[in-house]
Amino acid sequence: MALRLAQITDLHLRWHQPGGSPSFKRRSRLMPELLAEAIEQIKTLDVDLLALTGDVLDVPDYVVANDEWIAHDRAQWLAEAEQDYRLIRELLDASGLLYRVLPGNHDNQGAMARVFGHQSRIVEVGGHRVVCFWDREGEYHVPRRLGAERIMAEEQLALPGPQVHLQHYLLAPDLPDAGWPYNYLEAAHMRRTVVESGRVRFCLAGHYHDGTELERHGDTWFGVGPAFGVRPYPYRVYTIDDNGVTQETFRLREAAYEAGRPAVFLDRDGVLTVAPSYRSGPEDLELVPGAGAALRRLADAGYVLVAVSSQSAIGYGYVTNYCVNAVFDELARGLWRDGVALSAARYTAVAGDHAVHPQWAGHHRAKPAPDLLLETAAELDLDLSRSWMIGDNLGDLQAGLNAGVQPLLVLTGHGQQSRPSLASHPALASAPVADDISAAAEHILRQALPVSS
Repeated sequence: MALRLAQITDLHLRWHQPGGSPSFKRRSRLMPELLAEAIEQIKTLDVDLLALTGDVLDVPDYVVANDEWIAHDRAQWLAEAEQDYRLIRELLDASGLLYRVLPGNHDNQGAMARVFGHQSRIVEVGGHRVVCFWDREGEYHVPRRLGAERIMAEEQLALPGPQVHLQHYLLAPDLPDAGWPYNYLEAAHMRRTVVESGRVRFCLAGHYHDGTELERHGDTWFGVGPAFGVRPYPYRVYTIDDNGVTQETFRLREAAYEAGRPAVFLDRDGVLTVAPSYRSGPEDLELVPGAGAALRRLADAGYVLVAVSSQSAIGYGYVTNYCVNAVFDELARGLWRDGVALSAARYTAVAGDHAVHPQWAGHHRAKPAPDLLLETAAELDLDLSRSWMIGDNLGDLQAGLNAGVQPLLVLTGHGQQSRPSLASHPALASAPVADDISAAAEHILRQALPVSS
């Protein structure tokens, strides 16, 4: 009795939902294309079942938690999430593969159930009973198996025949020092129960983005797949047979999607948006007129668009990270109306001596430090020698210089006040000045050599 099981986990997809994961290494907006590519490969690998084991989407934390402190249209977000689930279902249905989709902590189970809830949670395939658990996080983000899921587990363990259990969260290995509660609260009990049952041959999870090697307890094997949403976009195929469990890891792309391309790095407040949202939330966000069209022109010319922002309002105690993420999501929604998306949105929360808590008291990483630019360039393999930094204050421009890119000042936001200071900074004295983001894009496109996309 052999079962070949393909696993794709932790996609963090967004398409109909605006924006992308707050973690810039998770390439949310590339996921539809890459998922389709992976499915085509998996179709050639003679698998019995394809499992998507959670964090299929990246629904924002404040939407998942229904955080009423942050202004957002929850109904709209959930409708967009449902559209993203339907996009995934269309790809899977067209593949002809037998598949199952499970939720993770970044999914919305209600929207997912409306699209995938018709599927039986138990499927007989390859001589095994495959059981799919829709578990949830409990208090403090600690995973739990409760209620109907716990009852289903007990019922299945009482039945004869070999089983495979699929879930998002980890029974094994134990990862107490990984910086996040990846393991179930009752992981030791659950692990002991499945091993002692003698029924479960393999327990497969996602959630821990690095993935793990196979681990054996008694006659039960445990596996954790690596995140598909992070380069090199890996997925795994497991073979469960009389000899145990083996795994193969496949990688879609070793090179960065944007490798070799130049970027336009953009400050947010005062360059792309009117500043009031800085200390409040998405309800006060307003795009600078023409921003979407200007970025669309730059993207069409082959530039990678990256927002880099110092959000010291977090350190000052005005807003939370969730709120800043919500503002970036609202920015993304506005830009998407012009058919353009940022490749990454990065920010720091440090507030120096004015921080309300020591965790935000640092001075490093915030502009004029080049850290955000250099880290993004390294991950995306960008060509900094042909890149630009557009800002409305000296710190933005100095960050550009420190990263080795061409700085450009816009006169929106604090630009008018910053302009007289350029002359007193020799390295910035000749920096170009533009009225706004539209004029800045025009300047860049006039100066630049042709960019291949």
